[in-house]
Amino acid sequence: MPQGGREVILVVEDEPDVRQLAVETLRALGYEVIEAADGPGALKLLKARGDIRLLFTDVGLPGGITGRQLADAARRDRPELKVLFTTGYARNAIVHQGGSTWASS
Repeated sequence: MPQGGREVILVVEDEPDVRQLAVETLRALGYEVIEAADGPGALKLLKARGDIRLLFTDVGLPGGITGRQLADAARRDRPELKVLFTTGYARNAIVHQGGSTWASS
C-alpha cells in the first residue's frame, strides 16, 4: 500500500460511517487525522491546531455552516490551507448549495 505524508488532515463529515472510513483510510496511509462532525466543531479545531495542512470536508454539513462556508472562513485566516471537497450529491446540487465559485488549491 502506498504511504502518504505525515501532514495533519482535518476530516469534516456528518455521517459517522463515512467519516470513520475516511479517517481510517487516511491514517492507514500515514497521515495524522483529526475529525469533526460539523462546521462549528471544525472551526474550533482549525483555530486550536495550526498544524492542519488539509481540510477534507463534506459540502453539506449540519450546524449552520456548509462545507464551502467552512473553507472560506478557514482560508481567511489561513490562505495556505489546502481544501478538498467531497459530497454524495450531483454537481448541480453542489453548485446551488455551496456557491458556484470553488476555493482553489
